[in-house]
Amino acid sequence: MVREFANVVEELQVLQMTYTTLIDSLTDSLTTVPDEPEADDRSHRYSRLSNFPLLPRRRSRSRSSASTQPPIPAVVQQRRALEGICEQYRVVWECAALLVELGRSGADD
Repeated sequence: MVREFANVVEELQVLQMTYTTLIDSLTDSLTTVPDEPEADDRSHRYSRLSNFPLLPRRRSRSRSSASTQPPIPAVVQQRRALEGICEQYRVVWECAALLVELGRSGADD
């Protein structure tokens, strides 16, 4: 039974390293992607022209009274999903770390 526990502790250590490597890799790849796409040059020009009082205002294409929010960029969605996964399994990995620590302290005796 002690050997079986030691084997499980070793497997947990490998899983911890794999999980940490994957999370770090995903976090790095999501931070190197720009947060927002470049603004369209035309929209920038129109926003500057709208300050002139004699020019007609651009009307919204949407006629509905409901407020529509712009779509969330994919990178932001991916970051939120990764944060959710990390939070969801945080306690599980803390327990795994405690088991690994317990296995190490038993091996020292």
